[in-house]
Amino acid sequence: MLASDSVGATWGAGVRRAPAVPTWGFNQAVVSKMQTPFLMVTGAHDKQVAPQRVRDLYADLGSKEKVIIDLACSSHNAMWERNHLLLFKASLDWLKEGKVNGVSAGD
Repeated sequence: MLASDSVGATWGAGVRRAPAVPTWGFNQAVVSKMQTPFLMVTGAHDKQVAPQRVRDLYADLGSKEKVIIDLACSSHNAMWERNHLLLFKASLDWLKEGKVNGVSAGD
């Protein structure tokens, strides 16, 4: 990770920068009107985005084509953890086929 962030790498071991993401305007009223196909992934041990918040957003989404994946034993950094291949396969399947494990709507 540090190799991809030349500035953060100079801050010392164990430091990783994360972007600040504004959340204003991204609320139930807005997402209920969204029709874009959506794949959402949550990790059971995510401390940056609480899994319940992801499930709440999923429930509020207006899209008929939406899938949520719960990566048990994973955190917000799932792409570097044990279940990373499940995450990669699900992402690739969604992008190529609009489905994960043959499902285009559901969890």
